[in-house]
Amino acid sequence: MPPLAYIIRGTFVHSTWVCPMEVLRDYLLGVSDSGKIVFLEEASQQEKLAKEWGFKPCEIRELSQHEFFMPGLVDTHIHAAQYSFAGSNVDLPLLQWLTKYTFPTELKFKNLDFAEEIYTRVVVSHISENRAEVAAVKKLFPTYKNYTDVYDKNNLLTNKVNCIS
Repeated sequence: MPPLAYIIRGTFVHSTWVCPMEVLRDYLLGVSDSGKIVFLEEASQQEKLAKEWGFKPCEIRELSQHEFFMPGLVDTHIHAAQYSFAGSNVDLPLLQWLTKYTFPTELKFKNLDFAEEIYTRVVVSHISENRAEVAAVKKLFPTYKNYTDVYDKNNLLTNKVNCIS
């Protein structure tokens, strides 16, 4: 087992596919030295977790009643046209940002060398972004099991696909 960097006890708030907001009260979160969450379990499992992960009760940071953890609200989705300036140029509201940065970059894709360089490096398509799109794909490809199957059977399902449902 990798050593733990943090063990935190308290309330954790997150969302799931079926629940827009789930509140987990009195849970333990374990984070490895590499920053990976290795467990999120009910605090009643503390003794078992301590044996498994080798930590002592004094190493647990307890959140107050008025604190809670939640995932960072970070937009990690990106389009190919935005890849060349990812992580920068975030100084404007969306429409102004698109006009100043994204649309001019999209024009560069007329150059096949530029397009090939970007598309071989970048997360190029989204699948299942909304119900209307899923329905359209089902109508266009009725012999496939689902939207993901269309990508998979056509060798498009790679680590460069951002799956959203």
